Amino acid sequence: MRTEVNQNNLPLLIPGKITGMTKILCEKLQLNAIDCLKIIYNSKTYKLLEQEDSKYWHYGPVALCEMLKEEI
Repeated sequence: MRTEVNQNNLPLLIPGKITGMTKILCEKLQLNAIDCLKIIYNSKTYKLLEQEDSKYWHYGPVALCEMLKEEI
């Protein structure tokens, strides 16, 4: 049985994406996890990730970090 991603079940995917993004940013920016999370959660990239219709949930943490890097 395939489950379609929709706005109701999208929040189940986001924590894994954020965890991966945080690890990457901590290493690249030499910041602690809290500071990286603040950057992520305050970004346009995160706001788009929260919206199913943006399809940002298709992207992996590396691609999302690249988008975030362009934003910063």
